[in-house]
Amino acid sequence: ANLPNTDKKDVKVTSEGDRQVRVDVVQHEEQKKDANGGQTTFSEFGSYDQLVTLPQPADMKDMKVDNSNGQLVITIPKAKAS
Repeated sequence: ANLPNTDKKDVKVTSEGDRQVRVDVVQHEEQKKDANGGQTTFSEFGSYDQLVTLPQPADMKDMKVDNSNGQLVITIPKAKAS
C-alpha cells in the first residue's frame, strides 16, 4: 500500500485466523501558518481500514511488516503442509 506522510505508529497490522490480514491506518496532520499578522490552522484527518483474505492458509506468526518511505509491505509465508 502507498501511505505517504504516515508514521509507523499510525499503522496497525493484525491477523485474523490463518487467512485474513487487517490493516488499520489513522492519519492526522496539522499545519499552522502565520501570515499578515494572523494565524491559520489546518487540520486533516484520514483513516484507512482493509481486511484482506488470502487465497490459502498462511503462517501468521512469521508475518513481517515494513512501513518505510511511505510504502507498507507485508510479507507472510505460506503455511506448511500438515
